Amino acid sequence: MSERESAPWPGCHGVRVRGNDATRFGHCRGEPLAAVEVDPGIPARPGAVELWSQPLPTGDLQRLSTGPNGDVVLELGSDRRVSLSPQSGVVTVGEPFDWVGLQLVASYILPFLVAGDRTLVLHAAAACRSGRAVLIAGPGGTGKSSSLVGLAEAGWTPLSEDVCVIDLAGPEPVVWPGPPWVRRRHGEAGPAGAEVLFESSEKTAWDLGPLRQAPGPTPVAGLVVLERPVPGAYPVRRILQAGEAIGALAPHAVWLGDREETGRRLFGPVSEAVARIPVSVLRLPVRDDWIDLLVSILDEPVVPA
Repeated sequence: MSERESAPWPGCHGVRVRGNDATRFGHCRGEPLAAVEVDPGIPARPGAVELWSQPLPTGDLQRLSTGPNGDVVLELGSDRRVSLSPQSGVVTVGEPFDWVGLQLVASYILPFLVAGDRTLVLHAAAACRSGRAVLIAGPGGTGKSSSLVGLAEAGWTPLSEDVCVIDLAGPEPVVWPGPPWVRRRHGEAGPAGAEVLFESSEKTAWDLGPLRQAPGPTPVAGLVVLERPVPGAYPVRRILQAGEAIGALAPHAVWLGDREETGRRLFGPVSEAVARIPVSVLRLPVRDDWIDLLVSILDEPVVPA
């Protein structure tokens, strides 16, 4: 590894970040996939072409649009706006540049930059042990963040909490570290010894920091898709064949561009990921010790059928 690759740089999801608040995005090692400058200022105005929009539980509307000059604009409600200029490589965050703006950039803009034919973006949590990562995907509310905290308590090293960027271009798929936090509902604990980093309207973010989080891209040993828990005494885990694995993983894959392009843009990277990474589904029983069950299952090696 060259000196350039081994020296830490500020950023996450494989994107090197420059700017006054760059270190708040975390630190990584390795050759970055992309680089941007992130600074406060006046973001570009919303574009005329809407890529997608979605309502949030808070009542706010998120909207991503593009303008004639190629700027990408992300809006959160009527008072939050972030813009990306692909030509200049600058991300502009409207004042105040607080943790809300930071989350918008980390969760949407940086993955938008690197999504492509050989990069798969997933709604998933990731942790590693002995230099190998396991990704945990699943519908909202199935416990991805709680799983990450449980794995950290069991000695695993956190990688990313909500969004994972998998680089498929090399000889082995790797997942990049996300931002240095894990968010849980208010009142739920973070990893032992972790301090509160910030609070949003719905969740408390706990600091993972450089001593807790994996420092660079990590080879992926497996992908686990959590199903919603059901009554019962025992967990059920099933390794999937390629066709079934594509169907299980596709709902958790993310394309942040034009939604009409979603299927075409995601089929290739999802297919390549399931061809190179073991994918399993896991159904846990409704039990108070479900995190302990999950940890014990993930401690076992995955043997493809």
